Amino acid sequence: MRAATPVPASGCECGRRRQQIIAPLVTRHGKLWSNFWGALSPDGYFARYEDYVDIVQGNRVGIWNVPYMANVYLIKGKTLRSEMNERNYFVRDKLDPDMALCRNAREMDWKEKYINHDYSKIFTENIVEQPCPDVFWFPIFSEKACDELVEEMEHYGQWSGGKHHDSRISGGYENVPTDDIHMKQIDLENVWLHFIREFIAPVTLKVFAGYYTKGFALLNFVVKYSPDRQRSLRPHHDASTFTINIALNNVGEIFR
Repeated sequence: MRAATPVPASGCECGRRRQQIIAPLVTRHGKLWSNFWGALSPDGYFARYEDYVDIVQGNRVGIWNVPYMANVYLIKGKTLRSEMNERNYFVRDKLDPDMALCRNAREMDWKEKYINHDYSKIFTENIVEQPCPDVFWFPIFSEKACDELVEEMEHYGQWSGGKHHDSRISGGYENVPTDDIHMKQIDLENVWLHFIREFIAPVTLKVFAGYYTKGFALLNFVVKYSPDRQRSLRPHHDASTFTINIALNNVGEIFR
């Protein structure tokens, strides 16, 4: 076997880039076998990466983000003692240990970027506030998640205008309209439903004892309030089992 990237050099680069897990390229002499996959198929297994052969044969040298690596890798000690200390990252369904680690680590990276760092305290320190009966405040998104979701919506730009007649919904009429964009319109519906199941459902189970939700919602959208379009929303009944309302801006900066 040969290592195309010396481990010490990789370790230095890892520190500079603040990566938590890295791996050197290891191949079998004269063969295209290696310890990484450049891409995954829709079912989560091997798919040929465009530059895979050039990388394995040493024609391209560099540092890449890859979905799967095995056999040889470095994990930061701090990561092992913190995030990866909570559960066994080498176990996942029927996957082999290396694949389980990679899949679990990818999800951990997503959570690190987009879920508020205090989210786990909902369950460990009971930080949920209750300003009035059946209303609960708790941290859920990071600022990065809020900013990027707003950016996606502004980039799409097709705000509904807050009209009663709305062809996007069943029946075509909205009783209490908002100036909004649906998650379906920017192809985030499935991602949002996954978010509800993974991060909102456990909170509902905690605050509404004995209640279980499948984490499914028919209407998922972002509302835009502005002085020249929609300034406020009148009191109304959502006709829902529970409502998720997430402020994407900082109070005092963009709104009061």
